Amino acid sequence: MTRTILLMILLVLAVTPLYAEQVVVTFEELPLSGSDHYDGCDGPDFSSLEAEFRTGQFLFQGDCFWSGWGYSNAIDTATAGAGNQYSAYAGEGSEGSSQFGIAFSGPDGGGGGVTPLVMLPERAEPVSLQVANSTYAALSMLQGDSFAKPFGGISGNDPDWFLLTILGQDSSGTTLGEVEHYLADYRFADPANDFVQDDWQEVDLAPLRDLGVTQLEFRLTSSDVGDFGMNTPAYFVMDNLTLEVPGKDFAAADFNEDDSVDLLDLSLWQTNYGSMTVPPAAPPVGDANDDSVISGSDLLIWQQQYAPFDASLANSSAVPEPSSILFAGISFCFFLHLKTYREDS
Repeated sequence: MTRTILLMILLVLAVTPLYAEQVVVTFEELPLSGSDHYDGCDGPDFSSLEAEFRTGQFLFQGDCFWSGWGYSNAIDTATAGAGNQYSAYAGEGSEGSSQFGIAFSGPDGGGGGVTPLVMLPERAEPVSLQVANSTYAALSMLQGDSFAKPFGGISGNDPDWFLLTILGQDSSGTTLGEVEHYLADYRFADPANDFVQDDWQEVDLAPLRDLGVTQLEFRLTSSDVGDFGMNTPAYFVMDNLTLEVPGKDFAAADFNEDDSVDLLDLSLWQTNYGSMTVPPAAPPVGDANDDSVISGSDLLIWQQQYAPFDASLANSSAVPEPSSILFAGISFCFFLHLKTYREDS
């Protein structure tokens, strides 16, 4: 039995990744209160799954103008112009959902205000997101309007483009990395490949991982510029922002309740392995997942949470690299094996 347990410990320590989970910001839970959109003229910054979205407003001659982030369920794909600025040109939210984020980058559009900025939950890592064109921007690029030219020009051969750049930044606003995604591109040798994006597409944010990114800033640029800046409407829509966050229950494997998930807790698990925790009178410890039995599943949770744990500073506790966990586990397993050998002798 002892050898089986030791082998189980080594296998878990060697192959199991550190504990994390993914959350997806879908905007679905956010209220619309009878309107088809929410923006800076309706209220302040808003949050979804602990991700904070910055929005802003300013008044001019009694009218309110917004920039930054909002959210919407508008899907009018036919009406051109700023009066339809909240619609997704894909005709629905990502994967058929009802709501999505809508962004207007005021500075990129020449109107001042704020850029779309998302503050990530603490210790979160960006994974991916879905983006699409707004109807306002898409029809402007396809048809032209009073400010902007149709992409491709009269001949259809103008090398136009509309680019979304996602900047991964630290809390001071310093850019640590960036990801680019073209919402329209007319620069192909074969004009048949020219496009204005009309669906939802996934953007991989892997280049922004493990850099210390705490916020994402979104900027828009275009080939169509004039005396006052970019002529293409500085809008896009976003959905399904996927983030990887640390597990919430940092102390589940703190079996001796000393505010540290360490080798002492592993010793308690090993001692009580196979026991049931149902009896109310002093049940054995080691049941990290509360399934009433101390098993390999609880060892897995211990490995995922193995780190000095301070209950008052849970969100900032460092998690050791897998190599250090493996070394510690091997050392402990050697100790258990030696102890068992001496006792058997």
